[in-house]
Amino acid sequence: MTFVEPLALYLALYRFVNGPGASVIFPGTRTNFTYTFTDSSRDLISKSEIYLSVIQPEQANGEAFNIADTDVPGSWSMKWPIIAEYFGLKGIGPGEKGWEDLEEWWKEHQDDYRRMCETYNLEHRDVPSSSWIFVKAGFTLLERNREMCLGKIRGVGFEEEIPVGEGYIVALERIAEARLIPSRRALSASCRI
Repeated sequence: MTFVEPLALYLALYRFVNGPGASVIFPGTRTNFTYTFTDSSRDLISKSEIYLSVIQPEQANGEAFNIADTDVPGSWSMKWPIIAEYFGLKGIGPGEKGWEDLEEWWKEHQDDYRRMCETYNLEHRDVPSSSWIFVKAGFTLLERNREMCLGKIRGVGFEEEIPVGEGYIVALERIAEARLIPSRRALSASCRI
């Protein structure tokens, strides 16, 4: 989930500029919006590594395992509204462009970003072009299903999973704890101002 931080910064700023309840377009292609994939959150990866090392070391030794949040793959059409809702936004499908130029929008709103950081007492972050390239690649170039089979890890008894999209919420909450984006509580309070 390397692209989550720049995406979180973008969505937090988008909310700051456009207000709660604003619609935010999925920044990628129509194809990427519908293809399914399985996410691998760091918490579940860590838990599976501990499980394999402590509970099943004999079966895990020298083996490789797919790790994902859930056996059920999900599409961005499922995940985008969940992520947008965290910020009090309405996540809608892709626009006509196939890429919404997040980096350009980000650059154009740096004064707003500074105000958002001051308003919510956030740590200012510089997002390098390389981060936006990675985000763009993830939303525009991976136009195929990317699902992992978890049969092997399930076969050694590791059954833990988290629902589709929930890994993003955990990551967003950690980014908020680091004071890089407003917390849900702060966003909720700003709805009432």
